[in-house]
Amino acid sequence: MSQRNGHLPAGAIILTLDLLEEATTSYVALPEVSRKLGQDVRVKVRAIRKVDYFAMVPAGPPGSEVWGREMPPEERIQRTREWLDTLSPADRAERQRQITAVTYQVLAIGLVEPAVTAETARRFADDADIIALEILRLSGLIPDEVVEAPTEAVPAPA
Repeated sequence: MSQRNGHLPAGAIILTLDLLEEATTSYVALPEVSRKLGQDVRVKVRAIRKVDYFAMVPAGPPGSEVWGREMPPEERIQRTREWLDTLSPADRAERQRQITAVTYQVLAIGLVEPAVTAETARRFADDADIIALEILRLSGLIPDEVVEAPTEAVPAPA
């Protein structure tokens, strides 16, 4: 609720650009690049809009848009697997291509340093998945526990 009387509610603070950066950025360790270069290498990522992410993701099984939060995740997974089993090999391959493209699109909009395009994001190879998971976690799209030890994301310094 906004305050129209010119006063901040008790306990509220004015957001600064430094605070915004602290809340929406993170550093992600790159295990493969670090191994190849023999030193700790990280990238800086930012949160992305949920609506931007969902616009990238290919459509799920028919009717999945109304499954809702009340459907247990296990049932969603089972229904999706059953639907994938009905697809032709060509359709399955196309869907996998679309899902893979989402990873690179997430990097293109979520990487701060270095900034990359979806095409140059492919150079991260297996580290791309680690970076994308951290961007999705930071954006509130996946739970914290999905991003495990190899990423060791640390908050960006203020």
